[in-house]
Amino acid sequence: MRGYEVVFILDPELADDAVQEAIQRHQSVAEAQEAQVEQVEHWGRRRLAYPIAHRDEGYYVLMRMKAEPAVLVELNRVLALDDQVLRHRVFRDGK
Repeated sequence: MRGYEVVFILDPELADDAVQEAIQRHQSVAEAQEAQVEQVEHWGRRRLAYPIAHRDEGYYVLMRMKAEPAVLVELNRVLALDDQVLRHRVFRDGK
C-alpha cells in the first residue's frame, strides 16, 4: 500500500452538516475500497487563489490514507461527479 493525500474543496454555500456529510461520504468511499484513512483535516473556509465555478471561497479538506493505486480510480470518479466538490487533487506521499 502507498501513502496518498487527497485535497478537495467543497462549495462554501453548504451548511455545516452538509459539509460533514460530504466529508463522511468521501471517506466511506475510500474505506469501502479497502483504503486505510489515517487522518482527515478540516481546514475550514478559505479564499481561493482564483474563482472556481463563480466562487471566491471554498471549504478545504485534506484526507491522508494508505491505499492501492486502483482505489484512487474510484475515488477520483466519485469526487469528479460530486456537484458539491469544486476541485480535488490526489498527491502521492513521497515517504
